[in-house]
Amino acid sequence: MRHAYIWLTVRVDNPTDRLTNLLGATASALTERLAATFESTGLNAGDAALLNAIGQRAGQRIAEVRAALGLSHPGSVRAVDRLVAAGWVRRDGGADGRSVGLHLTHEGVATWHRTMDASWSVLQRAVASIPSIDRSNVERALENILGALTVAADQAEYICRLCNESVCPQERCPVTQSVGSLSVGS
Repeated sequence: MRHAYIWLTVRVDNPTDRLTNLLGATASALTERLAATFESTGLNAGDAALLNAIGQRAGQRIAEVRAALGLSHPGSVRAVDRLVAAGWVRRDGGADGRSVGLHLTHEGVATWHRTMDASWSVLQRAVASIPSIDRSNVERALENILGALTVAADQAEYICRLCNESVCPQERCPVTQSVGSLSVGS
């Protein structure tokens, strides 16, 4: 198979071209590191996101965790089935007593913590490379980027699928805030 390569001509006078390139490289490098970290704990990124969604809000139904996975309902059912078969998730009574809620088993909690701790370590190493004097500016820049990337309300759970909600609660989450502004502007 032959591959066609398209070379883009970058204007040297555009000061954001290098920043754009660096952001793309950073996103790629972090994605690859996190994927490798998940694989080292026996999960793929989707399964890690599912464990995280259930771990942070036990009792959710498949329809509720589906948004974090970015999968169809049948795809979400298969993902849950995989984690049930692994002994990490159990189906139990849901919030209203009529639905089936998802809960982590003891082994699931241990796997979730191990996986999230490993990914947190990757992210903390990246943040540690930022001089402390620059961190608040980087934080604001990332909030702006996340806000700009949130163009539809149904994206929010997917964007934040691997977040630690205890350090970025809903009232401070730039993705949640963007979703709120989307519905106000509609």
